[in-house]
Amino acid sequence: MVGAPIRRTLALFGLMVAACAAGCAQGGKDDVAETIAWAKAIRPLVQDAAVIQQQRVYRERQDLAFERQLNRAEEAKVPYDGVMHYPGNWPGISAKRDGQQSRRNLPAGAP
Repeated sequence: MVGAPIRRTLALFGLMVAACAAGCAQGGKDDVAETIAWAKAIRPLVQDAAVIQQQRVYRERQDLAFERQLNRAEEAKVPYDGVMHYPGNWPGISAKRDGQQSRRNLPAGAP
């Protein structure tokens, strides 16, 4: 799931705050207040990191789909070797065709 990175990042953030608060609780009330202030200050950064992870997943999916589309388009192309192959009797075919065309172009009363 795409929302999973955000949930994991926020869960990790919660664990970090809890661990820090537990460590600071031994030091006194001021340490806990500093930890809470730090947590409030860093929360947007953690959320931004989670959003960037989510966007990375979307971008990787888009890149993969685009690459697949280009590959399908390339595979669907008709191969072209660039060389035209004429039959062995091509001069005869050309002469026959030229004769038929010249007869078609004659006026109606001509023999």
